[in-house]
Formats: sequence, structure tokens, C-alpha cells
Amino acid sequence: MREFLLSIELSTLAVQDFYTEQQLIASKTVISTEKNISQQLPLTLWNSPEVDILCGDFFAMKKQHLSDISAVYDRAALVALPAEMRKKYVKKMLALLPEKVNMLLLTLDYDENEKQGPPFSVTEDEVYRLYGEHFDIELLEVADISAEKRSPRSQNMSYFNERAFLLTKSY
Repeated sequence: MREFLLSIELSTLAVQDFYTEQQLIASKTVISTEKNISQQLPLTLWNSPEVDILCGDFFAMKKQHLSDISAVYDRAALVALPAEMRKKYVKKMLALLPEKVNMLLLTLDYDENEKQGPPFSVTEDEVYRLYGEHFDIELLEVADISAEKRSPRSQNMSYFNERAFLLTKSY
């Protein structure tokens, strides 16, 4: 079985930029024209020997699109969604994932009275509420991002934490 990296991205421009920056050549295949939340893009597979990227609406994906994955790295998906969409995202993720897939999840935590997302604040408690029934959750690290390393929109905030969680499938 071929080992490869698979990414999921909504923006076609981000996918094109990735392959250009990495100096990779990719072919493109439409794998589904079903539309869901975004009502904009067909689900497209960009394929190269080094990395495959699914581009389109995450909520239009089917289980077979992720049948070969062995791990998930969620760097910016959960925090990109407002609170009311996060439960739906996790429910869809659980429906899509193969049975024994573990996840590395990065979240941001800050005072939402000081800044409106995206990215949105996702607390440690929320991670446990969203994933705790299906995964054993280990907090790997909490990094307090210093003001000078933050984006200009975040520099005047009282705190801005990034958390890394390891989610191991419960049985």
C-alpha cells in the first residue's frame, strides 16, 4: 500500500499555491459534484507522488474518500469554524474516519471578548466535550504565544494559547 500525505482544503488557490511553492506537479480529478454547505465547489482530488489534496467542501466528503488514511493532523480546521458548526464538523469527521485512526489536534484559546474569529477560540473543555466520547485525549503541550509572535490582530490580547492534543481512538 502506498504511504502518502492527504490534505483537505476548501480553497483551490491554496492548493495551487502549495504545489507551486513545493515545486510539485499534480494532476486534478473531479471525484464528486455533490454540493453541500458551500454550494460552490466540486470535490476535486489533486494528486502527486508526494502529497494528495482533496479540495472542496469537507461536508460533501464520503467515507471512501478517507478510507486509506492512518492518522489525522487538524491544524486549522476546527478553529476555522464558529461554535455552532464545530459539533457538526466532529460528527462528520467521526463518520468519515476509519475505525483506528488517531488525531493530532491543534487549537487556539483566547478571550473571545477581545477578538472575534476566525480563527476561533476552542477551549480544552470544548475539545473534551466534542471528542471525549470517542477518543482518549492527552494534552501534549500548551504554548503561550508571545505578543510579538502573534498576528497584528492578536497582539493586544491578554493571552493567546495554542494547545496540542493527541486523540487516541477509544475501544
